[in-house]
Amino acid sequence: MVDHTLSLEDQLVQEQYAKQRQYVLANTRARWSFVGFGALLVAVVTRSPWIGLAFAASFAAANYGVRRLAQRTAFQPWYAQLDLVVGCLTISAALFAVGPTGHALYGAYLIAPLQAALYLGRREAWGALGINLVGFGLITALRALGGASGAWSWSIYLQESLVLLFACVALVPMLVRIVDRLLAARGVLAQIERGDLRVRTADPELDEIGYLGVSVNRTTESIADIVRQVQQ
Repeated sequence: MVDHTLSLEDQLVQEQYAKQRQYVLANTRARWSFVGFGALLVAVVTRSPWIGLAFAASFAAANYGVRRLAQRTAFQPWYAQLDLVVGCLTISAALFAVGPTGHALYGAYLIAPLQAALYLGRREAWGALGINLVGFGLITALRALGGASGAWSWSIYLQESLVLLFACVALVPMLVRIVDRLLAARGVLAQIERGDLRVRTADPELDEIGYLGVSVNRTTESIADIVRQVQQ
């Protein structure tokens, strides 16, 4: 239900916070499966159920803490960053536990930046990539110190980090552009909800989102015509 006592800017800010909260809750809910799969993978690779159990217990506790924080307290923007850090640490620990070939699973680091581009925004997407590259670099350093430089070296880290970077350069702007266009259409609809039938969308691209804007404009014009006829 729309609160007409709020300004349009405040309404959109509230919606953004609600979207960020939903992002954190959805991520923590989906992470239970990843923690379980990661614990099983770690236990099989290390041949130690105790290590797998320690992995599961540690990251299940961290995931539960983030979820409770998002559910029980007034949402703060840094909750999303905390969720990104927990996700990065979970992936990094799993890759490190797999052994010298664990770097081959680096594609998992691509998930968070793309999700952030859709749900949080451009800055958070690049921040998620930065967090993941730092986590990847940390476990690469630990592997190098452990004498696994041949199988997991800094040159491998650089190569795979460049792949992640190039993928994000290609995909993040596209996803952010889609979200920005949807937000623009949402802003127009919010003004229509408040009774302003003069606003129109101005999306020149002829794709599904562009035609959505065309439909919104036609609907608004039809409503305005009906209002004018009733007034006459």
